[in-house]
Amino acid sequence: MEINKYQIMNLNTKGQKLLHHILINPKAKVWRHALLIVAIASVSFNQTYIVFQHGIPVLKNYT
Repeated sequence: MEINKYQIMNLNTKGQKLLHHILINPKAKVWRHALLIVAIASVSFNQTYIVFQHGIPVLKNYT
C-alpha cells in the first residue's frame, strides 16, 4: 500500500499546481516575466504616489 505524501500532510494541491506551473515550468517563462514586470510597475507607481502625494494639489494648480 502506497501512501501519498500530500494525503499525510493534508495539503490543498489544487491552487499549488498553478503556482508550481508558473514558477517552475520552462514554458511559462513569458508569464513569469510578465508577472514580474507587473509587480515591479505596481510597486514603483505606488511608491511614487506615496512620496509625492503631498505635492499633488500643487501640481493641479498648474494644469
